[in-house]
Amino acid sequence: MGGWRRLEVGLALAGVLLLTGCEETTVVSLEVASVEIAPSEVTLIQGETGTLSATPMDAQGRALSGRTVEWSVDDDSVVRLVGDGELETGGPGETVVRARTSGVEGSARVEVLAGPSLELDREVIELEALAGASQQVAAQVEVSNAGNGRLSGLSVEVVPEAGESDPPDWLTASLDGSEAPATLTVRAHAGSLESGEYRGRVEVSSPVALNEPRSVLVIFAVEEPPPILEVNPSSISLSGVTGSLDLITQDIRIENAGGGVLEDISVAISYPAGQVGDWLQYDLERTEAPTTLTLSASTRRLDPGSYTATVEIRAPVLDEAETVTVLLQVGARP
Repeated sequence: MGGWRRLEVGLALAGVLLLTGCEETTVVSLEVASVEIAPSEVTLIQGETGTLSATPMDAQGRALSGRTVEWSVDDDSVVRLVGDGELETGGPGETVVRARTSGVEGSARVEVLAGPSLELDREVIELEALAGASQQVAAQVEVSNAGNGRLSGLSVEVVPEAGESDPPDWLTASLDGSEAPATLTVRAHAGSLESGEYRGRVEVSSPVALNEPRSVLVIFAVEEPPPILEVNPSSISLSGVTGSLDLITQDIRIENAGGGVLEDISVAISYPAGQVGDWLQYDLERTEAPTTLTLSASTRRLDPGSYTATVEIRAPVLDEAETVTVLLQVGARP
């Protein structure tokens, strides 16, 4: 009834002798020689997931099926196994993921990099403006990614400072883009604010950032405008006849066009070199603006001709004086 024949099949772990009628069949196992994990090295960013595959191999480098693989990780603070070869990232670092079957083990190196992280190049901004100023003052803050990957979805909001219920209405902020690097522009408007120091906070956030929203403290100093001396008119022309006993007068209005107090106003009169002097006198209503300066010219001792004088008006708080130019025309008596 036929001869003996031997058939080698690589499915069992030990040789098994099967007798079927007059035939003898031997099944020979193929042992696991190695376990290959793919990829053998992987780099992930915090927040990402990854997948590894494990393949048992025989001594000839052929893949073996039907093997149960057990997975493990050396440091589960770096990655966690959430399934067969399924990885979930933890904190930054390096670890080894292992796959074992039939007493044979393979491994893969896994590195986790820090994920996107918000960073601002400064956390405090100081701005200054004069009370009543119509223009805005501005400053910029650079927003960058201190981690890895894309830092997207950037947004900015003006939030109340500690102890306040509402955000300040004098403060606005904007970003020039929604992905880092970006520039944050902070603007403050004095408007109707009284002089003093004001504080507000601007908060930058991103849904993919692994750190908390970052904020900038804005300190806004509103100062009283300095006094500004305003003289009107700044030049006058007078006329008279020689030998007259009558004084020729002209009022000059002195105002403070700025802020604060303009006081201790003083007046001085000067004449060009070589010209007759002492023909112009003044009377100052009071030394604090607003006030009136009255100039009085006398032609009693002047010959017919043209005469000039410069009236200098100053105050201690001012860096420069204001001047009034006086031209006096003296005619002959009829």
